[in-house]
Amino acid sequence: MNLIFVEALIITIITEVSVGEVFVYFKDYKNYLLLIIAAGSVLTLPFVWFVFPILFESTFLYLFFSELFAVGAEALLITYLYKEIHFDTAILLSLSINVASFLIGVLIQL
Repeated sequence: MNLIFVEALIITIITEVSVGEVFVYFKDYKNYLLLIIAAGSVLTLPFVWFVFPILFESTFLYLFFSELFAVGAEALLITYLYKEIHFDTAILLSLSINVASFLIGVLIQL
């Protein structure tokens, strides 16, 4: 496996779980939500890194659709595995964790 991908996955999990901890703290959710968030990262990041670049030549389209996929897929996973969270809240959570992860990635690239 690509070492850069593994590093990105670790950074993504740390970032997204850290943002998820805010939701756990303020919304009084159970800690296993953090495991679901980590699982979502493990499931979606390979698509973002290896599938979407093949599908789109345009960097803008690649970023737009890959992030849209990540937000949607992770929100569905959260809703399915954590029954106490409705889909609209899961979208907000997924959008928050993915924006944070994207921005960390941009900062690392600078």
